[in-house]
Amino acid sequence: MTFRQALELGGHVRKGEKDSPVVYANSIVKTEVDEKTGGEADVTIPFMKGYTVFNVEQIEGLPGHYYALRESTRNPDERIARAEAFFAAVGPAS
Repeated sequence: MTFRQALELGGHVRKGEKDSPVVYANSIVKTEVDEKTGGEADVTIPFMKGYTVFNVEQIEGLPGHYYALRESTRNPDERIARAEAFFAAVGPAS
């Protein structure tokens, strides 16, 4: 989140926090008219834009949903009941 975005949402970046640079790259298509022939041609214009951003953990005063904790993930070694039932119904390959 940029410094300005944090301010617009009522938050503020904690003093001493360091920003991180990010780069956004894309292109736009612009239709240009050739003055000699009068024909139109699409021209692709690439661009890059740089921002400095902060993690929401570095910002205080934001609405609560910005700080929502991610649900805990399932243990990767835990068996999945639906998958076990499926493979039990299919049986071994012959």
